[in-house]
Amino acid sequence: MSTVTNTPGRLVRLTCHCDLAAVRDVGREVRTFLEQEGLTPTEVNAWELICAEAGNNAVEYATGPATRLPVEFVVDVTATAVELRVYDHTPGFDLPPESTLPDPLDEGGRGVFLMRSLTDDIQYWRGQSHNCLIARRQRQADPLAASRVSDSVEQSMLQATLHTMTEELATSYEILSAIFRFTEELNQSAGDTAFIERWLNELQQITGADWYVLRLVDASGTHLEVSQTSHSGVRLPPLPLDDSRNLGPASVERAVMRSPQDSWFDANAPLAPDDPLSRLGTSLAGFSHPLTVAGEKVGVLTIGRYALTHSFTAGQVNIIHTLADFLGNQIRNAQFQAGKLKAQLLERDYEVASRIQKQLLPKAHPRRGRWGTLGFCESAQRVGGDFYDIIEVGSRGLLLAIADVMGKGLPAALFATVFRTLLHARPDLARSPSAFVEWLNQNLVAELGGMDMIITAQLAYVNFESRELRVAGAGHPPLIIAGRDGYSEEVLSSGPPLGIDEALAFDEEKRTLPDGARLLLYTDGVTEATDAHGSQLGTTPLRHILSASARENHSLEQTVAQFAQLRGATNGSRTAADDQTLLLLLEDLSPTVALP
Repeated sequence: MSTVTNTPGRLVRLTCHCDLAAVRDVGREVRTFLEQEGLTPTEVNAWELICAEAGNNAVEYATGPATRLPVEFVVDVTATAVELRVYDHTPGFDLPPESTLPDPLDEGGRGVFLMRSLTDDIQYWRGQSHNCLIARRQRQADPLAASRVSDSVEQSMLQATLHTMTEELATSYEILSAIFRFTEELNQSAGDTAFIERWLNELQQITGADWYVLRLVDASGTHLEVSQTSHSGVRLPPLPLDDSRNLGPASVERAVMRSPQDSWFDANAPLAPDDPLSRLGTSLAGFSHPLTVAGEKVGVLTIGRYALTHSFTAGQVNIIHTLADFLGNQIRNAQFQAGKLKAQLLERDYEVASRIQKQLLPKAHPRRGRWGTLGFCESAQRVGGDFYDIIEVGSRGLLLAIADVMGKGLPAALFATVFRTLLHARPDLARSPSAFVEWLNQNLVAELGGMDMIITAQLAYVNFESRELRVAGAGHPPLIIAGRDGYSEEVLSSGPPLGIDEALAFDEEKRTLPDGARLLLYTDGVTEATDAHGSQLGTTPLRHILSASARENHSLEQTVAQFAQLRGATNGSRTAADDQTLLLLLEDLSPTVALP
């Protein structure tokens, strides 16, 4: 794959084929080199993303003979800085003097915005035979180095967690980018064969697949016909769908039409000798995925590799499912009236975007001995701008975060995703919420201002050992805290919303957690919800629930159930007017609960 020439200790030079899978492999090589050079996990994650975006540009914009020329990466590390040079053979482009986050439906611009956000300086030089992108970034001291040296196990866990989150965000960013580009082209295309072929070829490159076959149910509904294939020179016969008379060969494509699940094949479950797919090669691994629209199967997409032991990753399967389902909807659009299908496609857009947004919320809520956490987030529309997260800080702390993008729909969801990305980029700031909020504001002002949007947010750091609470907010409703004696208090961490002025400073409130503490963060959609008479809920009922929970030592689940009952009584059967999010931290004083 890549050819590596090392100058010991400081420089690495890599070349790869002009395709997206090879670029991702180079990113991993660069990551390993920078880790060996002693860069912090945050810096390594940033450079891996920069390599990916620069390499993607070099591949996606290469045309004609240039697609057969290699892409070259040179990484130069000094004691104070890192420089990346990427040589491409594209027609080149003019680097804009400034970059802002583009409109969600714009096809381009996100790569340049991301690279500018992660570097100190970026330049692009165009030449006659090739072009060169140069990115520089100063090295940063790691403020947690001393503690990581003294605790190697905790260091390994932190690095592994950051790496996993980076891969998760990269996959979600790739899917979201593809959805935006797909939707934009969908609005301008008639769904012809050329459109389908372009997207199948892009799917093949994104996932590193070697081949694909798309079959559709014919007009009579009796056969699966080949619509598109990466191997146009290989003849694949139609497959009959009627199994009552055992017609036709054994085939995973026919089998998947009778099942709601994918059908996989590899060395352990090989294709039948008479399966038409066997004509593509002798060593095949992959799966067939049914294309289903409104409960009806319209075809099958089969995608694979020439390697019996090289399976797809979970992220790649997710991308295949997402884009395959989009293709299925577009194919149905070509078969039915355009007006009906556009409504279905819009629904599908929001369904996928909603699923991705939910995947970005915490998959598990930490419990530390007596301390437990639980969160709830519900959008007024299919997707929304509310967000919460829980970040573990060492072995004795948590950072609770909640945010509300002013707006609804896909734009708000996109900025909520950007906020999450930034939140996980600086775990070293978790113990100082005010500094963290200032950093978030500085990195969001340009993008939010360009879209006339703002974000309200609140960060709360809790140290279980010292029982210290630190809170910083940006235009967000006050946090509510209650203790065993039933006393409740609203902690207002005043500060303007994010996105107004990058020079703003943010204050920090400090408290000592009472025995049996209950801590509640929420968005204004909760307190501004109205009953059938038009009266807003306010904070009083929330404080009553927290106080009763602390006095009577209600469990986490009991307390959350009371909040859910309150929401039901307020909203009734009506759709909420705004996104509603709650994040709860609770100390259980039951004698059976072990100390943290």
